[in-house]
Amino acid sequence: MGNVEWLMGMDFANLDYKHSFDTFSRSVNFTPAVGLPYTGRGIYDSRSIDVQTEAGVILADQETILDVLEAEFTVLPVQGDIVEIPADGPVPAAGQFEIIVTFTNTVETTCILRKMTAPRP
Repeated sequence: MGNVEWLMGMDFANLDYKHSFDTFSRSVNFTPAVGLPYTGRGIYDSRSIDVQTEAGVILADQETILDVLEAEFTVLPVQGDIVEIPADGPVPAAGQFEIIVTFTNTVETTCILRKMTAPRP
């Protein structure tokens, strides 16, 4: 038992997430619905999903998310905020998005994004 006691004080969630963010995140610009714009970082992902309707028809859709590490933010992004994901080295810009939903696991907040077709005035 003595060999395991030191593990009790370790915060594995934050250690694991921080490593992932250090490896995979990119710089992101946030424009809150209320307040001043700020820069942070997040892990961006966009993937296709299939949605089956009640009639059995499969509709192709896309889910785009941005994960942010909560410890890095004094005020977390919320629904209605605008996110701009600029180019990052050889990775091209993803564009401008509106946050439509957020949820948390108390370490990381996932922002579900909707691509904006025209910039917000």
